[in-house]
Amino acid sequence: PIQIGTIYVPPGTMPPFQLLDKYKNDNCFIFGDLNAKHTEWGCEKNNQSGTHLLKWIEATGNELILPNKPTSK
Repeated sequence: PIQIGTIYVPPGTMPPFQLLDKYKNDNCFIFGDLNAKHTEWGCEKNNQSGTHLLKWIEATGNELILPNKPTSK
C-alpha cells in the first residue's frame, strides 16, 4: 500500500516535522505547498523553512519531486 498526504505550510512558519517523521519510513507521497525556499532546488534565496526542510530530507533519505519552474508569480 501507498499512502498519500497533503500539507499546507503558511509563509513564515515551519513544516510539521513531527508529522513528517511519522511517515518517513513508509511508502508515502506527501504533496503540498510548503513555502520552503532553498537555492538547492532553484530558488533565488533560502528561507528558514527551506533550510530546515533540506536538513530533514538529507537526514531521513527522503526525496523532493520539484516542478521545473516557479509555481507562483
